Amino acid sequence: MKTGNSAGLYIHIPFCRSKCNYCDFNSYPISGFHEKVPSYTDALLKEIQIKVKDICIKTVFVGGGTPTVLSDVELEKVLNGISEFAHVEKSAEFTVEANPGTLTVSNLKMMRKTGVNRLSIGMQSTDDKTLKLFGRCHSYEEFLESYKKSKDAGFTNINIDLIFGVPNQALSDVKRDLERVVSLQPEHISIYNLILEEGTILNDEVKKGVLKHLPEELESDMYYFIKDYLEKADYNHYEISNFAKPGKECEHNKIYWKNEDYIGVGAGASGKIGLKRSENPDDVNKYIVLIKYIKNDILHNQKISRETEISETVFLGLRMLEGLNLTRFKNRFGKDFFILFKKEYGKLLDLNLLEEENGSVKLTRTALFLSNEVFVEFV
Repeated sequence: MKTGNSAGLYIHIPFCRSKCNYCDFNSYPISGFHEKVPSYTDALLKEIQIKVKDICIKTVFVGGGTPTVLSDVELEKVLNGISEFAHVEKSAEFTVEANPGTLTVSNLKMMRKTGVNRLSIGMQSTDDKTLKLFGRCHSYEEFLESYKKSKDAGFTNINIDLIFGVPNQALSDVKRDLERVVSLQPEHISIYNLILEEGTILNDEVKKGVLKHLPEELESDMYYFIKDYLEKADYNHYEISNFAKPGKECEHNKIYWKNEDYIGVGAGASGKIGLKRSENPDDVNKYIVLIKYIKNDILHNQKISRETEISETVFLGLRMLEGLNLTRFKNRFGKDFFILFKKEYGKLLDLNLLEEENGSVKLTRTALFLSNEVFVEFV
């Protein structure tokens, strides 16, 4: 790693209060890991020291799991460690994920003190019945309390997560969620279509016929209703699932979508520096042991090809509504997009899924809900 390189830094805290019914992320109820938390946070700090040498950190994102399920002492240890061992730019976006009910006056004050300047709060729904269906550990009222505490603590950049496409959900339910969220005027809103993943409780319920998946046509109607509603409320739709007030786009996630360098720290975390990719074991105990005995940065152990780098840059870049800038693409790879992907572009153009505008190739409005059908052409 050369001095002067810059990257984003992702820290994974795999613990949460309980596993949600739709969740297939690498997360575990903290009740079974209390004794392991000190060893885990020690491992995080050691891995940070190993990986961030000579790297300028331009964004930090502490995700999970639920980082704020940690005690104030353990979370502060991690946050202070980031500042101590990494060269974090003064203007860096510094995000911590949180769930309603895990934010307190105490940990909010501590996070502000340690440099955190952005929160991402997992609300998911404003309907308590839906929250119960999800297996969430909070009510809508608890979310409102957590949001108010965050604002009172001085946070001026807050993201709210919301899920649509829920079994039995109607378009009127989506409208209610949007009205309630917009009334709070958060700086950023992330809205995801519910994906029923194998091995999750919700997926099993649908398989058994206890719950019924929404028709794709209704999910599509919901998506475009959300897009139009939030744009009318002065939110910029800048990525397939993300909306922001001016100047409040998530800079960390933009690193992923631009296929730039990022460092991943923690159980199950992955990273990419140049053409080298790292991936840590999901298992918490295996991760702790691995980091305990590692002597240097041997974690960047998978080399990816230039062709893979090009392919990933295309389909990740297309996630952003500004699209893939053709000049930047040619400057980066020395190749013309239309020569490399003449067949793929022609096919998607004919299907009205891609278009060229202002020197960029981008998804059409029609393609936004069908984006995976576009991305698969470039894999």
